Amino acid sequence: MITSYKSMISRSTISPSDIVNSSNQHVPLHDYGKIQQLYKTMFSPARYNPRIRPVYDQNKTLVIELSLMILKMISIDDINQVMVTDCHLTMRWKDELITWNAHDYGIPMMTVNPDDIWTPDLRLHNVIDKLEPKNNIPPMIVNTGDVLYGLDHILSTNCVLDMDKYPFDVQTCCILIQSMAFFRQHLDFVLAKQPVDMSLINENYGWNIIDTKALVDHRSIGNFPCVNFAITMKREPGYILINDIFPTLSLSLLNCFVFLVPIDSGEKIGFGTSVLLAVALFISNTSTRLPSSAEGIPAVTKYMGYLLITSIGSVVLTIIHVRLHYYAEKQSRPDRILPVSPTKQQTYIVQRKKDDDADEADVADQDKMNAPKCPKLNETLSCRLLTVLARKTRFTEILSFLLILGFWSYSTIWFFLHVTS
Repeated sequence: MITSYKSMISRSTISPSDIVNSSNQHVPLHDYGKIQQLYKTMFSPARYNPRIRPVYDQNKTLVIELSLMILKMISIDDINQVMVTDCHLTMRWKDELITWNAHDYGIPMMTVNPDDIWTPDLRLHNVIDKLEPKNNIPPMIVNTGDVLYGLDHILSTNCVLDMDKYPFDVQTCCILIQSMAFFRQHLDFVLAKQPVDMSLINENYGWNIIDTKALVDHRSIGNFPCVNFAITMKREPGYILINDIFPTLSLSLLNCFVFLVPIDSGEKIGFGTSVLLAVALFISNTSTRLPSSAEGIPAVTKYMGYLLITSIGSVVLTIIHVRLHYYAEKQSRPDRILPVSPTKQQTYIVQRKKDDDADEADVADQDKMNAPKCPKLNETLSCRLLTVLARKTRFTEILSFLLILGFWSYSTIWFFLHVTS
């Protein structure tokens, strides 16, 4: 029986299941008096002080073996750049002051209150938050002095996110555990053979853990012992694509078809403006999910900016087309102003030409006559250009359609190639 406990403690890989399995084994105890006698002997104030490192030679380095079990990836806050995980940290070290002969007491191991023995003072380096257990798990001590101690804790750690390829991004967040009470000459960390265990993890549907690493960081500030647990995760993009990206992409595509709406319907500018407002609303909703302190400009932000430019450009081109259309119509039916003076004050009446009796044989001449004409006194280059554009209103609409569609296609292809590469 004693051998089974020693083999469990001597293993390099430690997990909470070891404690559970050991608790199912029958431990032959004599009586309450034996336990009380052992407890008083081991933890008497004259023999043991939980505030002093449990080594006889205080110049000796006390080595603590660490392993981390990730129970659940609770959340990653993109705005505040905080990772929240439910973890179980397992520590093992040798307490030279707590040893006894198991045959004398019939007790190969016992559990004690954490306040009765020395425990390392650990802190999260990236948030400077002391590791306080959420569940009071008592340390387990073997008669050889080996101590097995586990901490269940919900860790909130800072994580600098690279949002460039959002929502197809891969993030690496670190859990830096450091002891601020002792220098590395007095206390040091080593890693178990399996430093990160994910056998009991509950899946988070927003993120998938793809890799884990652990490293003892000897370059820590102040020469304090530090261990770095790195967790690499890949975001699940489905929710963001369905609720943010695809609606914005689809609405912006409607900007291209505003040029197919007849001008005489009176809905051309209203249609473009409505699409512009809808795109702006979805862009605003997407921007609220991104951190303002992220390094660089995320590709999705650039893409949303391109879509907004596309919407604004289509509205501006539509206004120009409507203006050219009515300019051409006005010039094809010029007003003739005749002065009349029923009184001494001169008055003008407007009489439109009647062109309903135009002969079909003179269509070419009639089109030439109906073309917008610039005043002879102001025949400038801009006026000539305006005249040409007014004649080719349909052509300019098709050209604008192709221009907006090409810009939309280019920006969309660039975005998806960039974030998926």
